Amino acid sequence: MTFLATDRCDRCMAQAYVTVDALTWASSLLFCSFHYSEHAARFASLGAIVVDERSDDMKWREVGER
Repeated sequence: MTFLATDRCDRCMAQAYVTVDALTWASSLLFCSFHYSEHAARFASLGAIVVDERSDDMKWREVGER
């Protein structure tokens, strides 16, 4: 999936870089880097399909780091 400038996080309306989908959900969820990082462990435990297009410099930061 290629994200467009109009793709926005479902939590805060920032630019979306990650989409999360599960077979039991009606649609995919879009997340900014911050909100995906906040919930990544939960999505992994659900077996969700994740498309992560964050750049490497976005991925190394843990929640709460600046």
